[in-house]
Amino acid sequence: CRKTAGMKVVHLNTFDCGGAALSCIRLHQALLAEDVDSSLLTFDITVKGKIPKHEATGATKPTIPQRAIRKFFGPRLSEIKEELAVKLKYPWFDVFSNPEGFFEVLKHPTVRAADIIHLHWVARFMDYAKFFKRCRKPIVWTLHDMNAFTGGCHYSMGCEKYTSECFKCPQLKPSNEIDVAKVNFRIKKAALERARKIHIVAPSQWLADCAGRSAMFKNFNRQVIRYGLDVGVFRDHDRDSARALFNIPRNVPVLLFVSDYLDNDRKGIRVFLTAIKAVLDAHPDLVCCFVGHRGAELIDKIPRSMHLGRIDEPSMMAMAFAAADVFALPSLEDNLPNTMLESLCCGTPVVGFNSGGAAEIIRDGANGLIAEEKNADWLAGAIAEAFEWNWDRARISRTAREMFEPSRQAKAYMELYGKLLAS
Repeated sequence: CRKTAGMKVVHLNTFDCGGAALSCIRLHQALLAEDVDSSLLTFDITVKGKIPKHEATGATKPTIPQRAIRKFFGPRLSEIKEELAVKLKYPWFDVFSNPEGFFEVLKHPTVRAADIIHLHWVARFMDYAKFFKRCRKPIVWTLHDMNAFTGGCHYSMGCEKYTSECFKCPQLKPSNEIDVAKVNFRIKKAALERARKIHIVAPSQWLADCAGRSAMFKNFNRQVIRYGLDVGVFRDHDRDSARALFNIPRNVPVLLFVSDYLDNDRKGIRVFLTAIKAVLDAHPDLVCCFVGHRGAELIDKIPRSMHLGRIDEPSMMAMAFAAADVFALPSLEDNLPNTMLESLCCGTPVVGFNSGGAAEIIRDGANGLIAEEKNADWLAGAIAEAFEWNWDRARISRTAREMFEPSRQAKAYMELYGKLLAS
């Protein structure tokens, strides 16, 4: 593409691990494969040497002047909000993030040299007020959750206040102190009103629609570009070999549940644990495998359960999907989970709720089943039914790998970059 020839793009993401980081890294690598001069900038590096053209800003500690100011004048508003958010957040919700950042990203040499600044999950990394006031370059912002347009939550869990103005956030305990969500919302909205050439991308239509209804993003151009992933790793593997790798019995039905944190309520763990009891009545020989860390005590009471631990290596994760007959994805609210795409590319059907990006990808009877209601009874029924189907795993894998082939994603972004540079 002549419009993108010689173009430099820099991706900003707070971390280099986690779901959003994984999606960001996959796009970065796909663009490099298409000869785009792509760079990745994160707050720190935990996977040193594994990602090409990857830099970190480094951990930031208060300077001596900053410490002196705090000592004599007390904490700044941003520090007060941070402390309040930690103190007030209900533990069963996801992280709550404020719009202040650790680092002035526009001063970094790689950002200064870039033609396109591509934002991803930038909570606590990019400072809204400073960034949008000073940035004059075209911005692409790929949303991985809802935080970019809320007062602090990353998933609203049904709350619609972000469509007008966040206040008295239901994810925070009531307090007579500062209304953190309201302050954050106004800071973000004022900052975004200064944004110039910005284009919003969502991996799912659901998230794009949420952004379109939001008070902050409703006037910005937006489109849907699905994630891509390494379809050479996530493909149909031999099931017997996969089960042998994890010491999973060969001739039993196997159900898989994956979550970075097993005790994450948004991922549906409690609904799933209730549902699995009913599934075991229909399939008493069922082996339920769990991948993730924290919350292992929640699964100890499930008969014949296997905790495979946390798996970071993609090839091992692909084998875990290949070992399963069915992958359970009971997320109550989600964008476009990488685990769903990985499972389908490995040929393993997915059972999930009719919510978020899952409802856009799962096709009843073709690559999985949808539980229409978000409760344990519907989920149990869908899982039990899934074990009765004769799934065409090769077709599931082939269709998914065509849909999520990384070059398709990269070319869609290259076209968008070219349009922004030409406008």
